[in-house]
Amino acid sequence: SVDSDKKLKKMIDISFNYNLDESIEEDIYEKGRNIKQQLISPSNRIIRYAVFDKDGKITEQKGFDENGSEIPNYVYRQEAAFPYGPVGWQNYLIASLDSNVPKKRGAPKGQYAVTVSFLVSKLGNITEVKALNDPGYGMAEEAVRVIAGAPNWNPAIQYNKPVTYRQKQRIIFTVQ
Repeated sequence: SVDSDKKLKKMIDISFNYNLDESIEEDIYEKGRNIKQQLISPSNRIIRYAVFDKDGKITEQKGFDENGSEIPNYVYRQEAAFPYGPVGWQNYLIASLDSNVPKKRGAPKGQYAVTVSFLVSKLGNITEVKALNDPGYGMAEEAVRVIAGAPNWNPAIQYNKPVTYRQKQRIIFTVQ
């Protein structure tokens, strides 16, 4: 038989991942969208969980210690971030970047984009800075220089612990 669209729109699915320590990672899906992730201990106690909205953003997150008590201000997952926010990061890039580098090196008029990849360490240090493309005229080197010289970031957090996080940044040069 074929299920009707109404029935499929209410479909719930659960995925289990069994770990070596006998804990279980559980993902709950509704209509093909992940709505909750949780880790369950071998004694069937929830260790941590996160609930997601339709855009995949966390709306609720909690963690519990070995006694089952809630850990205050628990962070399930959080991306690395510049300490002064996105506007602060943009201001840093604008102030630090020598946007005349391509013009000084003879680049023709136009817009050029450089994508830079870098790691934010557990301590917030920026490392492994490299350009993923190079339009020439010194643009890749300039973009790498600016990002490599940036102040420390707030590290990414996963399961309430800092983790190393790979970040990408696109920088656009305009030659007039």
